[in-house]
Amino acid sequence: MNFIFHIGTHKTGSTALQSFLFSNRDMLLKLGILYPTTGLVDKAHHDVAWMIGSGNVNKVMELFAKIESEASALGLENVLLSSEEFEFIRNMDILKNHIAKKFKIKTIVFIRRPDFYLESEYNQHVRMYSIRFKNDIYKFYFHIDFLTRLNYRHLCSSWNSFSDVNVINYDHCLTEKQAIFKALIKHIGIDWDDSFSIPYDRESNISLSSIGTIYLSRMNRLDFSPSLHQNAIKVVSETFDSLPKRWLLSLEDKLTLWRRFDSTNSFVSKHYNVEPFAKPCATESMDETPIDYHSDFNEDIFCTLLNQIKE
Repeated sequence: MNFIFHIGTHKTGSTALQSFLFSNRDMLLKLGILYPTTGLVDKAHHDVAWMIGSGNVNKVMELFAKIESEASALGLENVLLSSEEFEFIRNMDILKNHIAKKFKIKTIVFIRRPDFYLESEYNQHVRMYSIRFKNDIYKFYFHIDFLTRLNYRHLCSSWNSFSDVNVINYDHCLTEKQAIFKALIKHIGIDWDDSFSIPYDRESNISLSSIGTIYLSRMNRLDFSPSLHQNAIKVVSETFDSLPKRWLLSLEDKLTLWRRFDSTNSFVSKHYNVEPFAKPCATESMDETPIDYHSDFNEDIFCTLLNQIKE
């Protein structure tokens, strides 16, 4: 039996991809691919990733036996699992010494330019109620272990030790709406069908504008209920999302990240035959002046926004 692991990474359209795969389960079945219900959390196989990460060999093998039974009952030999949580598995022993010895494994991984990844991840951590990050993107960089998170060479090499790794440059999938889905389908090994169902934007993990994050992050210092937090996101989004796009990082910061990870990213590009990341440049934004966490913040606007937020 063949297993295909889509392992993210985070902030590379995984939520949209999982909505796409779940919505097209019946079509995938006809094409010989099972997107199993076993191990699903909502539309992604986070339970499978978390179980492998737990290190409990017996429970992992029990879970894979259930997935194997689900596939066998349908007469299928190809299983597709999707979870960006696979990215966080550090001990590969169970995958390498147990799963890979029983099944043939292909791995699909989307990667993203470091500065784009950092800004998107910061945005999500500000929006997530379970985290509600309260400070600027620079404090966030040191709060998260980005030297590990952005080392794609290490990630790909870990999975390549027991599987066929296919790497996709997420930045090249932003040219048109269907590009990311077509890229995944291509690497799964089946042909694109125009009758595939495409998820709505609301089924994706949509970010706030950069200026919006500096207001919401300050609201995160206040005692908000989950519903109040969601209301705050709505108000902030409606207030700022129509403004011209500006980055949180300066071009100098972007180039610093570029240089820091250039050697590992160049290795991945050459070794896995994937398009290299474009070098950061000033023309990537309508306004090259980055958002400043302090000088772009206005206390009067902040108070006005707070007055609009209700349970």
